[in-house]
Amino acid sequence: MTAMQLRDRFGTIHNVELEEDKSRLVFTNSPYAFKDEIKAMAGARWTGGRWTIADSPRNHFQLRAMMDGQNPYEWFDRPLAELEAPVERPLKDHQIEMVRKALTYRYQIFAADMGLGKTLTAIEVAERLNIPESQIWFVGPKSALESVQADTVKWQGPGMILKTYERFVIDHEQHLDNPPSCIFFDECSGLKNPNTRRSKAAQKFTDAIRAKHGTDGCVVLLSGTPTAKRPSDIWAQAEIAWPGFLREGSLKAFEQRYAIVVENEDADGNKFKTIVGWKEAEVDKIAARTSGLMSVYRKDELLNLPKRTFIRTECPPNPRTLRVAKALVDSAPNVITGLTWLRALSSGFQYKTDDDGKPVIEEGGERGMVETLCPKDDALRSILDEEEPRGRMIAFASFQGSLDRVKRICESKGWDTIMVDGRGWNCYSDGQLFKQHILEFWANNPKKTVFIGNPASCRFGLTLVEAKTAVVFDQNFSAENRLQSLDRNYRIGQDHPVRVIDLIHLPVDRLILDTLTDNKRLEELSLGLIRDYLN
Repeated sequence: MTAMQLRDRFGTIHNVELEEDKSRLVFTNSPYAFKDEIKAMAGARWTGGRWTIADSPRNHFQLRAMMDGQNPYEWFDRPLAELEAPVERPLKDHQIEMVRKALTYRYQIFAADMGLGKTLTAIEVAERLNIPESQIWFVGPKSALESVQADTVKWQGPGMILKTYERFVIDHEQHLDNPPSCIFFDECSGLKNPNTRRSKAAQKFTDAIRAKHGTDGCVVLLSGTPTAKRPSDIWAQAEIAWPGFLREGSLKAFEQRYAIVVENEDADGNKFKTIVGWKEAEVDKIAARTSGLMSVYRKDELLNLPKRTFIRTECPPNPRTLRVAKALVDSAPNVITGLTWLRALSSGFQYKTDDDGKPVIEEGGERGMVETLCPKDDALRSILDEEEPRGRMIAFASFQGSLDRVKRICESKGWDTIMVDGRGWNCYSDGQLFKQHILEFWANNPKKTVFIGNPASCRFGLTLVEAKTAVVFDQNFSAENRLQSLDRNYRIGQDHPVRVIDLIHLPVDRLILDTLTDNKRLEELSLGLIRDYLN
């Protein structure tokens, strides 16, 4: 049994006794004034007239925070340590600050806009830790790892063990007894749900790092989205970085504090709760509550980037295409299906289906499709001619059919191509597959080269600042994918004005683009509104 003096929220000191029972901590006496504090802890239960909580790192942290004369937060309140050696790589001031924070506090979340140099920051931190390469893991999406590998070579950084999130989930169990002392989680927004396999694996692994290495360990979470879609997204990431830093012992408890929840009832009379908004006054306090653990860096506040211009190039449809578009809307079973058919038609093709409406798969495993003339083709050819003196350009498309179409048009104009989509990452020279890393090909190919990508496949880890023009042949349904993909050439290293050209064919293209730009849900549109745009 352990006796301790704990402060309640009013500052009153109470004598409290705890005993261990398997994996639980039992309050043998619990003053009523502690009710809210105990209920906020992980696994809190009222059993047999006594409160019990989980015997976990987060609860031990919170208990120390309540103990008289102790302040576990003071580790994160210390002044930043000076760097022992001069910085030789071209780091910006904010990157140097991130390096100092990682080396001082060791357990950090950096939420920085895309293009602010998180990868180079991680390389600098890894080198200054002065530990064996086997003790440094870097976990991220496949595309991010490609960039990390290339940047490590470019900046002569230390080797790191690179793992995709999928591989990390598979491998982490066998290293829990002897974990590395440092791990980076790139694009950590993928860890926002504490109930997913990857979040659970990250939690177990970082707990193991803290247990073995303590404050000599290093856990850094890197995010390219400073502003979370939901304020509660930060809870699981903070728990992975340092469990207990946030008082609430569960995501549900965190949401109860910050969310506006209403109770609904379905047709069968079943009641359920729905989050309809967030308490702005409370949400504004999150930055202060995470101070020391999480730092936010915004591109518009830190970089003096050249101007970026958004251009909509109109490619008027002919009457026949408009008639086909209206017929597709009339036969669409729902909004998303209708928009999908129209997006394909706008890019000059329709996928084939059999009598049952199932996709037709042709020889070679490709989906069958019927192609038609499309004015977007000529618009793309004109832009390629404009960009020929620069020799580098980016094009985005969201269908396999439109990606292949863009590739054919570019190659017909004498451009080499890089294709990045769900089928892989490939380079083509004179129309033939060329075996080389895409970033090396992009940087070193003496011929004019177009990077062609599906926005969903190239959101992370790609720096393409050699191009000043990005053409969007057709949109997908994700505003986040659009924002992240368009930042591939609008980041540190871009010295020229940048333009984004959206090709508009059918009038509904404007509706989709307006909806994405306003960050609204396409599902909220109606087929009636889509018909109005086509009239």
